[in-house]
Amino acid sequence: DHALVSLGVDTILVPVIQDGELSGTAARLNGLTGGLITDMRQRREFTAELGQTAILPAMGHVAAARVLLVGLGKAADAVGFQCGRAVSAACRTA
Repeated sequence: DHALVSLGVDTILVPVIQDGELSGTAARLNGLTGGLITDMRQRREFTAELGQTAILPAMGHVAAARVLLVGLGKAADAVGFQCGRAVSAACRTA
């Protein structure tokens, strides 16, 4: 996840599971932004439902110009076909 937040690209895609704690790149990004993803989840602005997306300006927290959060739905369902649907939603948003 350190390499991902260091990439100087236009957009990085950050998958987020709907239930449970943030992990991996989502957790790192949450820490870098002072808990922005946690705040968005608590306010129900981004619930990480399957295919839900949210674009965040990077504002210097990561090297990319923006961050695209994509919801994977519930952890138990986030496999194969479901992940493909989430990636399709991200591609339509980006």
